[in-house]
Amino acid sequence: MRDQNQFSKEAKVGGWKDIEEHRWEQRQAAIGIAVAAKAIRICEFHDGSLLTGTGDLSYACTVGNGKMNRGEFKELFASRTEITDAVKAIIDEIALDSCPYCDKMLAD
Repeated sequence: MRDQNQFSKEAKVGGWKDIEEHRWEQRQAAIGIAVAAKAIRICEFHDGSLLTGTGDLSYACTVGNGKMNRGEFKELFASRTEITDAVKAIIDEIALDSCPYCDKMLAD
């Protein structure tokens, strides 16, 4: 028979998993917004390679707010500020002008 602490540990682990999954979904949405706004871009040959784009946070937020107005993020973001913060974090994180996978292939 399990003790009460075992149930609490499982609830906490399940809760953390849900939080991490939610953050991952927010990140994917923010990437989608930034790409749609051309603030960042994705290598045409390597989907996982995010590259610098225009870096225009203002336009990216306009795109994100439009999607929120259409109800695309009902369960994902609680506010426009959350969208702005997530998109800004993505834009600030991306510093590559060229795809490292393509660069490596061209160098070989």
